Amino acid sequence: MQKNFLTQHVQSATRARGTDTPHLLDLVITDTPDIIQDITIHGPLGKSDHAILKIKCKLDTQTVDNCIGKLNYGKGDYEKLRKSLDIDWAQVFGDFDNDVDKKWDYLKSSLISGIQNYIPTISDFQQWKKPSWKCPLDEKV
Repeated sequence: MQKNFLTQHVQSATRARGTDTPHLLDLVITDTPDIIQDITIHGPLGKSDHAILKIKCKLDTQTVDNCIGKLNYGKGDYEKLRKSLDIDWAQVFGDFDNDVDKKWDYLKSSLISGIQNYIPTISDFQQWKKPSWKCPLDEKV
């Protein structure tokens, strides 16, 4: 688990029967250690010999603007995009006095501008879906 940067959060025995030696059999494994806030181990339910785990998680949900279209790369006009980026980069970058951040900002803004001009967008069809389809789990879960 350490090689894969995983964390096992249960540290106590979760299975015991009578005078048998208790064992840790129930695992809670994550790749983000701070997602688990608390694990409470309760007694077994009914005749089971497995403990009940009550796990409190910290989940960050993101609000997504569903009205923004996605880029339709299949219909992009790549010839015009290439022509818009076909400039003398050595001359343009020469004006920035070896400031890498300014060069990156210029390159990035040129590329984003070209993408906005020559790659069309399509609806991601989220705007017409019912709210329950967008987030099937209740926020409390």
